[in-house]
Amino acid sequence: MEDSMFGVAGGESENYLARLIGCRVDVLRKRPTLNNSALTEVKRETQLRAKISGRSSLPLPQAQADVSVWMAGKIF
Repeated sequence: MEDSMFGVAGGESENYLARLIGCRVDVLRKRPTLNNSALTEVKRETQLRAKISGRSSLPLPQAQADVSVWMAGKIF
């Protein structure tokens, strides 16, 4: 499997793909400063936090808190 939180390598189950697409859509809806290309670069939660902080001028501690809340219960 591709080494990316939001990426696919092929052969993933339909359930996994549906969950992944749902997570992508959710992030893009909440963070319009991000795009699909930016998400494919994200491999870890820390990178997602930094990308959100950098693209939205949100202080890193706030981005960390937001991502932690958003990721609660999600499986990648």
